[in-house]
Amino acid sequence: MTTEELIKDLNGIEDIYASSEADRDGNFVEVVDDAGEDILMIGETATNWLDVVIKEAASWVADQGVKEQISEIVTTYLGTPLNRRAKRYRLRWMDDADGEPIYMSYNKKGQWFATYLEPATVFTESELEKIKQDDPGFASVIDKMKEEVKW
Repeated sequence: MTTEELIKDLNGIEDIYASSEADRDGNFVEVVDDAGEDILMIGETATNWLDVVIKEAASWVADQGVKEQISEIVTTYLGTPLNRRAKRYRLRWMDDADGEPIYMSYNKKGQWFATYLEPATVFTESELEKIKQDDPGFASVIDKMKEEVKW
């Protein structure tokens, strides 16, 4: 189950709203009740219920069936391998003289470099969107270079 599917499925439950959020600790899905009170925070790297922040709002009253629906959806998401939760992309630059593809990669120091397939950086859509915001001059090129990684 992808993060987008998690959000869509949770939003299909009456009186709760799920959205993708980010903070200094990373990306997460926030689930709130119809009054905007936090219920759950599910980090994108969560793999079990111990990784989920449960903040059931005092004002939120839901029947057991709704809670079971939420639990079933979240449990499915938690069981999904991390590399399958979101589409992933490499940024294909050009081919070398032998026809091998060269990709643009990004290191933790914020430096871009060209590389072959194996060490090439793999990005999520949200990571690419952040790069576009941080470097608007690079934004139009990213969409043209984006190549989906098939796992």
